[in-house]
Formats: sequence, C-alpha cells, structure tokens
Amino acid sequence: MTETTHTGCLGIIAGQGDIPQRVMTACQQQQRPFLVITLSEEANASQYQHYSHVEIPIAKVGHFLEVMRAHNVEEVVMVGHIKRPVWKELVPDSLGMKLLAKIITKKVLGDDTVLSTVVHFLEQHHIRVVGVDTILKDLVAPKGVWGNIELSSSLTSDIDLGKNVLLNLSPFDIGQAVIVYQGQVLGIEGPEGTDQLIHRCALYRKESKGGILIKMKKRLQERRVDLPTIGVSTIIHAHEAGLVGIVVEAGECLVVEKEAVVEQADSLGIVLVGI
Repeated sequence: MTETTHTGCLGIIAGQGDIPQRVMTACQQQQRPFLVITLSEEANASQYQHYSHVEIPIAKVGHFLEVMRAHNVEEVVMVGHIKRPVWKELVPDSLGMKLLAKIITKKVLGDDTVLSTVVHFLEQHHIRVVGVDTILKDLVAPKGVWGNIELSSSLTSDIDLGKNVLLNLSPFDIGQAVIVYQGQVLGIEGPEGTDQLIHRCALYRKESKGGILIKMKKRLQERRVDLPTIGVSTIIHAHEAGLVGIVVEAGECLVVEKEAVVEQADSLGIVLVGI
C-alpha cells in the first residue's frame, strides 16, 4: 500500500539504502512528480542518473532552497541513511552558516537535535517536511507478534528493562536501540548504528544463545525524520550475534520489506514483536 493525498512535486532527499527507491516507485504509481536530491558527500548520485535529480553539497542551504523553488518543490521527505558530517570540513554558504549557528548553540548535538533544527529551519523557509510513513504506510511496524516464533515469558523482563533504559535516555538524544541479555544491558546504540551495536554486543554476551534487541523512537524525536528502522540485514546480524528476539515500537518504527523480514526471522528462530 502506498497511499498519499498529496499531489504536488515531492523533493526526495535520498541517503543510502532501499527506501528512497521505494518512495520513487510510489510517486510513479501515483503519477506524482518528484525530484531526487542527493548530497555530494554521500557519493550515491549515480543510482539516480535516470531520474529528475540534483546533487547538492550538504552545507549549501541557499542553493538547496533555490533548487526547490526552481522545481516548484513545496514538500520534502528525508529517507535513507546519511552519514553525520564532519563539521569542520563543511563549506557552508550564507544560509548554511545561519543553520550551523542554530545547530551549534544547542546543548545536546545528537542526531535528533540536529535533524529537528534542520526541519524547523526548512519550514521557516516554506519547505514542508513530511514523514516517509505518510507516503509508504506499509513501512510502519504493527503491534503484536509478527511471525511464527512465540514470545517467551522469560524475555518480558528484559523487554521492560530495555524500554525503561531507552525512555530514560531520551532527553540526552543518545540512541534508539538497546540490547538486553538476562537482565543485563549489553549495549546502547551510539553513532555507529544498530548493526554495529549488535556486533559489539556479541563480544560481551555469554556463550549461550540469548539476548534481545529493543528499538524505540526517542520521546521528543521529530518523527518525520530518522525513525528507527529494521530490515532483513538486521535479522541476519541479530542471528549471527546469537540474539533471540527483536522488539520495536509499533507505529513509531519502520520495517523495510516486512514479509521478507518475517520470513527470515521465522527461518532463523527469532521472535519479532511490535509493542
């Protein structure tokens, strides 16, 4: 399902991964015009060469706004993984300088703080930011157990512990995921992302199989950008690390290719739950 009520030109700020292509496919199905915007620092422009596409350096905010006006783009969606820039290497234009000034005055410079500041700045300049879940509604994680592997009662306390850890860390804008094993927090997601969190925690876990990954949206997070996401690779990495379950927040996390994710999890004996 790829329903949306919007019909104007959509700007797709495309990072790495499969979701940008899915948004483009949805636009084509809806006969909605779109413009793909890639960031020069990402080096992923070649995969969009057959589409209406522009490449813009990440700090050239004035140029970005000029391009949006030239293409009559009033709405943008940010999708895919974008590497955190090295601030001292940026070469901003005048509007980019203003945006950077707003960012660096924040007390906490986590991903959500940065992205929320960017969203607010764009909307001050009449560019509406929309969530990918408004375009691809089937990406949103449902509630309950998804596959054939049942949730054992022994995991309930670990899930509760992981939820409480993430809720209490939310004000510090640290991460969206935690791994818990037999009442012990093995790791909290940092800038490295979920896959590296899983790999790191595999080194700490005892030899017996176990452990569960919990992913949740930060409480004050700007939900239109950077929602927690899992895909088939998450399942594979979790299995390789000996984890037995993945729990995500229903309605606030994205699942890329859910049928394939559930099939992979069932085949590897991993329970999937939306809470």
